[in-house]
Amino acid sequence: MAFDSIISTEHLGTAAVRAANDFEGPSFNNIAEELQLLIFEKLLQHGTGHDFCTALLVCKQWNRLATPLLWRNISINNSRILFFLKSLASARQSSCDPIRNLSIYIRPTPNRNFYSDRPLPRTILGVPLGELLIGNAQDAYLIAVPDYLHETENFIACERIDNDTSEWKLLEIAMRTLALIIREKIRSLKTFSLRLAIRMDPADRSRANVFQTLAFPRSVLAKFLTSLPDSCVNVEIDDSGRSAGPPFTSDEHICPSVRDILPHLRHLQLKICDICPIVVDHNIAGDPFDNIGNEVPMWKDLKTVHLNLRPSPLAESLRTKACRRLLWNSETPQLNGQEARLWLENEATLHQNALAKSLRSAVDKGSFPGVQSLMLNNRHHNSAIDEWHFTNIDILNERVRLLPDVLIETDAMGTAEQRTTRIHEDCVTLEDGKSLFCTGDESEKIIEALVDDGWFTTTYGLRFPKPFRETVEFKSMRLTCIDPRDLVATETGLYERIGAIQPAGLVFDARQLIDDGLQGLRERRARVYEGLSEEATT
Repeated sequence: MAFDSIISTEHLGTAAVRAANDFEGPSFNNIAEELQLLIFEKLLQHGTGHDFCTALLVCKQWNRLATPLLWRNISINNSRILFFLKSLASARQSSCDPIRNLSIYIRPTPNRNFYSDRPLPRTILGVPLGELLIGNAQDAYLIAVPDYLHETENFIACERIDNDTSEWKLLEIAMRTLALIIREKIRSLKTFSLRLAIRMDPADRSRANVFQTLAFPRSVLAKFLTSLPDSCVNVEIDDSGRSAGPPFTSDEHICPSVRDILPHLRHLQLKICDICPIVVDHNIAGDPFDNIGNEVPMWKDLKTVHLNLRPSPLAESLRTKACRRLLWNSETPQLNGQEARLWLENEATLHQNALAKSLRSAVDKGSFPGVQSLMLNNRHHNSAIDEWHFTNIDILNERVRLLPDVLIETDAMGTAEQRTTRIHEDCVTLEDGKSLFCTGDESEKIIEALVDDGWFTTTYGLRFPKPFRETVEFKSMRLTCIDPRDLVATETGLYERIGAIQPAGLVFDARQLIDDGLQGLRERRARVYEGLSEEATT
């Protein structure tokens, strides 16, 4: 097993081995395997990791029964993906069968220049640098593609530029391999979550370019969707607006793939910058990939559907996206001059309305007989007032919430050394008038979760649909949930947070800094509300 390379017998104390040998007597062997497995589950839940791994090494019988419990819930990030794929490549099918919940969270890889950066990073995607990097600065650097990734190319060439993307290319290969392995080996998966981060890991920011324009292939997202087994009833995809690909091909247009998996889903959450009505209505715009006829579909098992039209950080025009292009070609009237400009400025709202209309039509036709929550969320820009806001639409109850989303950004004053205190806060104002503030690398996602999120995160990085939180199965896992409200601050908390990091010698105190920022917030929020009133009327 893969764990044998991590755990050695030298970790075992003599008392632990003696106690384990005593417990392995006839009384334990005579217990039914179902009860033995229950005992190991309790040990995993209530004991330490060392206790459980010690039990794995007692005997083959204990190892056979207990090892699958370690594979049940798996969380993958940049530093774990290659290790996980290597483990799966050598794992027996019996080791893959217990996998029930798989959560993937991928960050953009850092900008590097292997020819000039010193020191070089210690690892690439969690693997020691010496195992992957080949060559030297005088000749050429290559990143070796491990054999277990099943890639035809053996190497990725490192470019002599400051924003080399060879590590990102290796990550793309790893993700394609993972989609293939899910199809071949992970046959009992129940919950699948794939999320892309907006920014790279702060620890990897050796350069100023934090908002890389790295695009994740839309075809890989489609591969994951088509690779999921029928046992997978809970699916979440969040691309942070980073998925892109060649314009309008069947491999890049993932909405038909989403529609194909709807019949066996219970909970679905999509946070993608372009989702078109084809997800629920194959007749919209003459879907060129339609192959299901004209019958009204029915997704009787669906309980929650949350769709989020998140903005894209990429410079690519939204009109080149598959879904936007489909709507554009079919719905855009022949406009010129001022009318065409207004259409472009309001395209996000028009797209949102077209999708909301199709969702409501599907509800009225009986396509969602058992759905309990059907939400559409859209964070978009009001060009008339140059501000952002959320439009949160409850399709079932036909209710719309319009929530301002304002960025407060104010530099501190003083000497160069003193300009370390500044306000850079994402702020959302909820319907009760309360403003909540969040800063940091995940601030946009946290603010978005406050407005609408059908899933929740645990401290181990696992993601589950919110209704799962009340089940006996989840409670037995003894996982701790992360509440996004614990990650934000009110106005009072904002004063405390900024004041705590205020360096000595500032020209004016942090309270004045915040007062100025909040005054600007109130003025901008008033403009947003005025603009939203006009939008709602329209």
